[in-house]
Amino acid sequence: SSGINAEWPLRPGSQIDIVEYGANFTIDFKVTRGHSDALHTEINVDEIACYKNGEEFQMEAGWHKQCTWNANTKTVSILIICTTDTDTGYYQVRVKNWSGTSISDPLYVETYPHSETSRNCFSLRHTVLSPRSVRLEWDSPRANQNKALIYQIIVQNRAWKENLEPSHTVKLSTVVENLHPGTPYYAYVQSKGDLVGHRIEFNTHEERPGATPTEVRCEAQEGTTSLYCVWNEIPLKERNGKITSYKVKYRLDYEWEFNFTSVDYIRIPDLQPVALYTVQVMGCTAVGCGLAKELQVTTNEDKPLYRPALRYIISGAKNIRIGWVKPAGSFKNMFYIVDCKRKETGLSIFKKNVSDVDAVIAGQAVKSNTEYIVSITPETSQGFGPALSKNVSTLSGCAATRSSFLVNFFSVLIVFNCFYWL
Repeated sequence: SSGINAEWPLRPGSQIDIVEYGANFTIDFKVTRGHSDALHTEINVDEIACYKNGEEFQMEAGWHKQCTWNANTKTVSILIICTTDTDTGYYQVRVKNWSGTSISDPLYVETYPHSETSRNCFSLRHTVLSPRSVRLEWDSPRANQNKALIYQIIVQNRAWKENLEPSHTVKLSTVVENLHPGTPYYAYVQSKGDLVGHRIEFNTHEERPGATPTEVRCEAQEGTTSLYCVWNEIPLKERNGKITSYKVKYRLDYEWEFNFTSVDYIRIPDLQPVALYTVQVMGCTAVGCGLAKELQVTTNEDKPLYRPALRYIISGAKNIRIGWVKPAGSFKNMFYIVDCKRKETGLSIFKKNVSDVDAVIAGQAVKSNTEYIVSITPETSQGFGPALSKNVSTLSGCAATRSSFLVNFFSVLIVFNCFYWL
């Protein structure tokens, strides 16, 4: 469907190029017309891209890898200077113009170690000295010449694509300083006469993060005493390495407690209700934890999840006494709505808010020998909980009178006996 095709020229007997480490190699992909088009006789290419093993080939350093379009020869060329073992793989190009896009067939290139005599580039080595410095050493195939060479050292920060100012030396080693802790770098050495070395990669030693996580927020969760904290990552240039975890510290008085998490949020449960907590959030590398972002937040209290347990219920002719157990949970202030309804009509004859765990239902509305429904509903600032509900019947007036008469009779008898013995 495309108006252009990209294909590499077949080489006699093989589709594999074999290249020594330290040598240079070029793959030329010929661009041809995909179909006849009388209106467009010229082959134009608007965009090119190179692929290795199915993934786009990054041309991070032009001296080492180049991908170019030659309008005169109608070819796309991939040039690898001073190949290494990592340059082995399948190579392709993608070309695009007004009529569409075409991707070439892959060409396999294999690289293998060179001999010392055939090497035509530097053998670069490195030793990381500290979080901010590295020692580079190299062997030069022209080091035994009478004329001294000036070597240029190129270092690039891979994390945020920052090139350091190139340095120069006539020696076969140098120390590069003022690097960033815990950061990946590229490095290579070159000299006059296009003599270059293969690129190496290294990481500086890590340090503790130099900044706090950003946009730290902690909120009290509704209906519980938990806190929920969330934050954004530490700025890239302040991480000083790989952030392996976040440490979250919190305290109510003087003693700190803490948790670790590998993600950018955490829930802290089972705290004191309606209490002011101090919370700190910090990022950690393998070396340790860095600066902390501190804030303060007040917890909520639990919403009651369980109904009160009944302790006792006693009925008289004109009153009902009821006691209950406070439901499980963490509360600052708990109130109870005591509601008494006539079972026959469903009308409430007594309703009151209390803070104690017992109550007396009495008054003119309470009739003897009548069935009632008594409910106890717990309430906090977070809402209502499930109610305790019980059916109860008041005593008849006679039963209550007989009970009162017996109580009075025995009281008089006891008093009489006491005076007699005195």
